[in-house]
Amino acid sequence: MQLLEHVESREYAGDSVTLHYTLRGTSSDSLAWTTLLASTATSYNGMLREKRPGMKPIWVDTVAGDGDWECTVRYCLPDKVESEVGTVRIQWSTKGGSQHVTQSISTIARYAPAGKTATDHKGAIGYNGENVEGVDLPAPVFNFQVTKRFASTGLPSLGTIYSLTAKVNAAQFSVTDTVTGQTITLNAGECLFEGAESGQAGEDGSMDYVYSFSASPNKTNFAVGDITVAAKKGWEYLWVEYADAEDSAAKRICKRPIGAHVEKVFETGNFAGLGL
Repeated sequence: MQLLEHVESREYAGDSVTLHYTLRGTSSDSLAWTTLLASTATSYNGMLREKRPGMKPIWVDTVAGDGDWECTVRYCLPDKVESEVGTVRIQWSTKGGSQHVTQSISTIARYAPAGKTATDHKGAIGYNGENVEGVDLPAPVFNFQVTKRFASTGLPSLGTIYSLTAKVNAAQFSVTDTVTGQTITLNAGECLFEGAESGQAGEDGSMDYVYSFSASPNKTNFAVGDITVAAKKGWEYLWVEYADAEDSAAKRICKRPIGAHVEKVFETGNFAGLGL
C-alpha cells in the first residue's frame, strides 16, 4: 500500500493543521485505517494527531482487493485533542505558597546601643517581651495536576479515590507525562493527594480523571535554635516550644526554643489505587 500526501496538503486554520492524503492498494477499510494510523506521525510541530482521522473511499474493488481512499489527518494543540486511553498529562506550578515562621534559618547579626549587648534569642523571630510573634513569608510549594484517560472497563474506584483524599504517600510515588516524558518522583511522606475530579469523556466510554497533588520535601538533621531535628517528613507538622531563658551576656530574660515537636497530621495511603 502507498500513502501519498497531496500537493495542497498542510492546511492551517488557527491552532490546527490538516494534512491530506490518498491511500492506495486495499479494499479493506480496517486495513486502510490501520495503515493510515501507522504511517502518520502522532505529533506535528507541537500539536497532537486527533484520535479519529477522516477516511472515505474514492473507489474500491472488493474482488481484486484494491482501492483508493481519501484521508485527512488533523493535528491540534494538546488541550484540544481527545486523549488516547492511557495518556497521562502533567501540569505543575511552584507559585503562591506562604508560611508563618517563628524561627530563622540563622541569625546574621544582632545590634544593641553602645555599651549594651543584644539578646540572643537563638533564632526566635519577633519576640515582643511576652511572645514570639514570627513573620509571614513566601514559601516554596509544588502543586501539580495529573490527567489520565482510562478505558470504560478500567475506571478507578471512586471509593478508593475518596478514601485516599487528604492522605500522604506511604511509599515512593512516581508519575510520567506520556507526551513530554517529564517525570515527577516523590519519596514516602512528600506527596499529599488533595482529591480528584472527572474530566472529558469519550464516545467510547473512556474518561479523563484529573488528580491534584501537593509536594513538600522531607528534611533531616536541621537546627531549631540549639536543637537538632533528626527527621521531619514533608507533610508532618513541626512546632517549636519556647520558654523563658536568661541571656547572661545581655543580662536579660528572653524566649528561646526548648523543644521542637514533629507531629503526624495526615494519614498515609497506598497511591497505587489511583491507577497512575
